[in-house]
Amino acid sequence: MSSMNFSLIGAGRLGKSLAFSLLHDDLGELRDLCNTTLASAHTATKRLGAGRPISSLTKLKDTDILWITVPDEHIAAIANTLAEQHILKPGTVVVHCSGVLSSAVLNPLTQLGCHTASLHPFKAFSLNQLDPNAFQGCYCALEGAPNAINTLSPLFKQLGAVLITIEPEKKAVYHAAAVIASNYLVTMAAISTKLLVEAGIDAAVAKRMIHQIMQSNLNNIEQAITPESALTGPIARGDTHTIKRHIKALNEASIRQLYATAALATLPLTQLEAAQQQEMRKLLRACQEINVTGP
Repeated sequence: MSSMNFSLIGAGRLGKSLAFSLLHDDLGELRDLCNTTLASAHTATKRLGAGRPISSLTKLKDTDILWITVPDEHIAAIANTLAEQHILKPGTVVVHCSGVLSSAVLNPLTQLGCHTASLHPFKAFSLNQLDPNAFQGCYCALEGAPNAINTLSPLFKQLGAVLITIEPEKKAVYHAAAVIASNYLVTMAAISTKLLVEAGIDAAVAKRMIHQIMQSNLNNIEQAITPESALTGPIARGDTHTIKRHIKALNEASIRQLYATAALATLPLTQLEAAQQQEMRKLLRACQEINVTGP
């Protein structure tokens, strides 16, 4: 077992996946696991097979690395409490895993001699499965104090992660990219599945169909030189007749709005002539106007 030990605040998908990977690869010993309730902390430590469950920050013992894997809105309050109570010893590496916040949110701990950083995996973690290879090939955005980076880098390289450095002030736009690619893909899948069901297709079959077409497009994007070169469909062809049929068929105003907005964002990716783009843009903006002003 590695001589390094770590503790964890927050036992959600990411927190448990992170701890499990470190434990599985013998890269550290889990000391304390703090969660919102003692019962939930017990459940997490039982599943991980390691760690002391606690429900209060004041019960944290000394540790080499403290991971804060809680929702973003709680990170500052946790940092302030840890600093005010002088819970951590100087030299402790403290890391949060927010995609949008920089390590600056941990400044109260930096002022007490802790080495702070943010490390965000560019990945959606499984809800029900702990995968020992969860970080294999996973891009992780890292920024913070040099001592923290020097501690974290070898750990994550051993996990198979691909570390990228990021400027703290660029975290918000970086995270927006992750949300669009990850969360809104789920939105598109849900709405597309709903439309197939509306077309008379069984819900389970519809889900499989949407997954299949999305996967085929992801494969195309992977093989293409640029994402836009993988574009297909009526927008790429400049097929206004098909677009008009789609708009007419979509009964819900919110779905029409999404369709039109996504199509407008897609237009600059096409190879259409300027006149074709202008015609398509006029049609789609008219659809948006109907959604805004209609009943």
